[in-house]
Amino acid sequence: MSLWGFSSVKNEPEVNMSEDLIRDAIDELERETNGKIKATFSKIEYAKAGDTRPFTEILEISRKISMPFSLHEEDKGRIIEVDDKELSDKEDINTFHDMEVYKFEIFNDKYRFRIFTLVNSIAFPVKIMLDEGIASELEMKKPSMEIFSNDDMEKSLRQILRTQKVRNVVNQLIVLSDVENNETLLNYLSEYPDSSLREIASGIKWSRALTQERLTELESEGKIEFSVDSRKKVKTFRVKESS
Repeated sequence: MSLWGFSSVKNEPEVNMSEDLIRDAIDELERETNGKIKATFSKIEYAKAGDTRPFTEILEISRKISMPFSLHEEDKGRIIEVDDKELSDKEDINTFHDMEVYKFEIFNDKYRFRIFTLVNSIAFPVKIMLDEGIASELEMKKPSMEIFSNDDMEKSLRQILRTQKVRNVVNQLIVLSDVENNETLLNYLSEYPDSSLREIASGIKWSRALTQERLTELESEGKIEFSVDSRKKVKTFRVKESS
């Protein structure tokens, strides 16, 4: 009988593609909202109050194995493990399966909202810690779920991102973003009247689609007006003067 259990190994473990799935969701959000709403998926670094080092570094230091013999004060910090000759040029992968904590948040220029925290690893299972309102809407007894496969992750992401709370937050962020963007556009036209769509988009560093959307809304509200530059043969825009 094999001590390693080779004879019983039939399938390779599934590679965790959770990060790729979440990155796809991030790209879709930015694309579908014209860049008004963005998302971030990044590792959480904790810090203890009064210590500028990341908390992960502090934890690593605290996990150091104490030497099984007493060291003189002058020798502390100078004792290291000596690798066997055949291991000296090898990369240590002991940490490859460590669990790491990531946050998934959506945001605009002014506000942010955390949808979930993912306790992630190179292999399944992994754990999602949800916003309590989302968990309640999904009728979960506690705001956490274990994910055992990529299919499981894709299904869970679809359920989470389609909840009414997430939709409400996204819509709220869009509205707040539109208000901020309208103010930005009006301020720009006050400073640079008779600017074309291309000039406005370049000056504010917006996409042409977003610029056109905001111009159309402000024009419908009677806050801006346009004229046609006969020389350039393009529309130019300015803030409409109060009558």
